Amino acid sequence: SLALEAAAVLTDMTAAATERAAEQLLHAHMADRDGRGRLYLHDLIRDYANASVEAEDPARAEALKRLFDWYLGAADAACGIRYPGLAKLSTAEPGGEAPELGDAGQAERWLDDERENLVAIARYAGEHGHGSTAWRLADALRGHAWTAMSAADFLALGHAALNGARAEERLPGEAVAELCMSTAYLKA
Repeated sequence: SLALEAAAVLTDMTAAATERAAEQLLHAHMADRDGRGRLYLHDLIRDYANASVEAEDPARAEALKRLFDWYLGAADAACGIRYPGLAKLSTAEPGGEAPELGDAGQAERWLDDERENLVAIARYAGEHGHGSTAWRLADALRGHAWTAMSAADFLALGHAALNGARAEERLPGEAVAELCMSTAYLKA
């Protein structure tokens, strides 16, 4: 599922325009909202959309970069609020307008709501040429992974970071991966 803010970043539209487009999809029964107001496509429509877009489409690549940058910046901001003393090996550059995260409770709720997406983005990024996103996201999420995520998700972040760092030959990324995986094994 996708929050409206993330959908706006993905589509490169304003929040109001994204809401109107979402309403059209809802009325056409092509999408639904879950109990938290997050959007999701029906399985067949999602599969059709994925199959109809070419992997090398420049517009798709730009949309993914915007989305990945936004999630990386938002995760870094949320973890900075929730875990202010945690040392990181990287610094995320914010992309797009970050969600409202006024206090540690709101930051933690955002991180919990976005957990599946954050892990999925790290995995995808690590395997599809966005290695920096994978290991920087894992680095930003280490504190949250230790305190609030399952060991399996923590390990998935570590593997994604390692895949991404090795693909780009980035030693800081490999260090992040080793930190994530060793800490995940301690947690398990």
